[in-house]
Amino acid sequence: VLASGISVGAVYSPYSLDSHQIPDGFRKMILKRDIPFEIVMCQEQVTLSDELIFHVVHPCELNSDMNDSSLVLYTSGSNPENTVLLTADIGPAAQKELLQRHRELFPVKILKAPHHGGHSLLEFYEAARPETTVIGDGVNPYGNPWQETLEMAEKWSQNVFRLSKTGSIVLT
Repeated sequence: VLASGISVGAVYSPYSLDSHQIPDGFRKMILKRDIPFEIVMCQEQVTLSDELIFHVVHPCELNSDMNDSSLVLYTSGSNPENTVLLTADIGPAAQKELLQRHRELFPVKILKAPHHGGHSLLEFYEAARPETTVIGDGVNPYGNPWQETLEMAEKWSQNVFRLSKTGSIVLT
């Protein structure tokens, strides 16, 4: 997104911009475009508008595995029925932690599949039971999405969209 030139209002991360976890190319694009950068962790909010507030539900502390320190955001927008859980790159350990800390968030209407459709917990999909699952997959060396994860998504969701098949998806 940053390289495409699309307008970006801010970048949010659990890491500081000067952290070694932030890739140099990413940092340079943020600085070159003078994009505001904010550090956020669990129990904080990201307000995009009066109607759209994201609650940061993960991480509560940084993990040695950068994927498991990915920001997980939850919102219902202005309608409590339209729950959305954006799980970024979290793996099974963070999925389990999310289930333990935030059982009240489940089920959700829309789930951005964890870890690009990679290794996921059956318990996570059983709890989420999303009406729609979006899998942010594409060309990668990891074999994502995993077949077993696709099967879980298809079992528990009415709609499953893979970005490698559909291209960009806009939620309204």
